Amino acid sequence: RKGTTFRSVENKLYLFLHSHWNSEFALSAFSTGIHSIINPEPYLDEEMMALPDVYDDTRGENGELISGIMQYYATLSHLAAHSLWSEKLMADNYAPQLRLFVSVFEDARVDTLAIRKFPGLKKIFLALHPFPEKNACDDLKVSTLRFKAARLSRALLDNDFNPEDELMSEFRNQFKALLSDNKQSSTAEMSKL
Repeated sequence: RKGTTFRSVENKLYLFLHSHWNSEFALSAFSTGIHSIINPEPYLDEEMMALPDVYDDTRGENGELISGIMQYYATLSHLAAHSLWSEKLMADNYAPQLRLFVSVFEDARVDTLAIRKFPGLKKIFLALHPFPEKNACDDLKVSTLRFKAARLSRALLDNDFNPEDELMSEFRNQFKALLSDNKQSSTAEMSKL
């Protein structure tokens, strides 16, 4: 296969995870080549981190080349941050739309904490994050929930991103206040935003 395969960098990934995050999680790869209905995403469970079997080099939002190994490092950092700072949240009774936005806030929180630990992550996280233009999605023709979630997520991580939305700006201010002065906040606080 083309790209950077999990198998070709597996030892480097274990070394990165242990040396940077002091983590002993097992790593596993899932196939990305046969999924037409479901597009699996990296995940973390009690004992393992699951990653794609291959990452192709890609272009970031500003056109910079992001290698497959850097995408693996960014993914591992995101998952490791969840393992360190996320708490279990009983969200079974939350509507799917609410779960989506709780996840947006929690992902942004752990990424913010990861960036504090390793400031160089900010560049790669932002490069891999979508930069959705305000009017790129017509809410009269399609559901814009995921589009708005992507805009909010970008606003939470990128101080230079103008959400052009009063509610998103207010959520960003509340989010920043919860994490100000090197506070960590919590998963529970994110669920209340």
